[in-house]
Amino acid sequence: MRGMRKGRDKDNNDYRNRGGVQKMPLVLFDLHCHLLYGIDDGAVSLEESLRAVQMAWDEGISHIVFTPHYTPGKVSAEKEVILERINEVREAAENAGIQGIKFYCGNEVLYVSGVEELLKQGEIFTIADTKYVLLEFYQGVRYQDMFQGLSRVVRKGYIPVLAHVERYVCLYQSVERIEELRDLGIVIQMNTECFFQRIPDVRMVWYRKLMKAGYVQLISTDAHGADRKPPRMRKAVEWLERHCGHELVERVLYENPARLLEGRIL
Repeated sequence: MRGMRKGRDKDNNDYRNRGGVQKMPLVLFDLHCHLLYGIDDGAVSLEESLRAVQMAWDEGISHIVFTPHYTPGKVSAEKEVILERINEVREAAENAGIQGIKFYCGNEVLYVSGVEELLKQGEIFTIADTKYVLLEFYQGVRYQDMFQGLSRVVRKGYIPVLAHVERYVCLYQSVERIEELRDLGIVIQMNTECFFQRIPDVRMVWYRKLMKAGYVQLISTDAHGADRKPPRMRKAVEWLERHCGHELVERVLYENPARLLEGRIL
């Protein structure tokens, strides 16, 4: 890719053995999903939440961060309600025999001016009560506005995780801007659906190259239930194993999300 360096990932050999693709152990993390029922535009019932959790478990996901939408200035679920729903889903999963899966709390926050103050006031869930916060922007946001907003959050002591990097027009085909965000300390998250198409469009080809070059630190399902946009991880894992170096695969699938949930720097 023109202008795209590989300095972020020094291991450029495919993650393979002589017999073909070497499989990763399926102990995976999903740090961005909307599977809590009745909270936002995700699951609509406890039964659907439970089915979605079962699907995630079957995909190899053992750590789920629920990230219901938070839009400043609009009615959002109270924090107590979100925590109650997580406990309901946890209990239902245990009763259904889904053992070993861990649940965490967060929000996917639409950035507008003043979000950083709401964070300081405790109005918004960070990811697993760490300094990491999942932020999204309007898809047509100007890059200057995105950078300034992220900078404000950083100055308040938080570490933004930029949700679904593939959606922002201002970042497409601009490695320089991606590098500037990484230098600011921003964590780049990509949705797993970017790796589903066997023959991707031109846009997805570029974002896949971004992954291969080591600029993306997390992948997540951004699942919205069991029926509409269910949690799918395996195809993305298989793509990474075929196309990315061993160290990069380990870092994106396990090391980075594990460190993030512990509140450590990636």
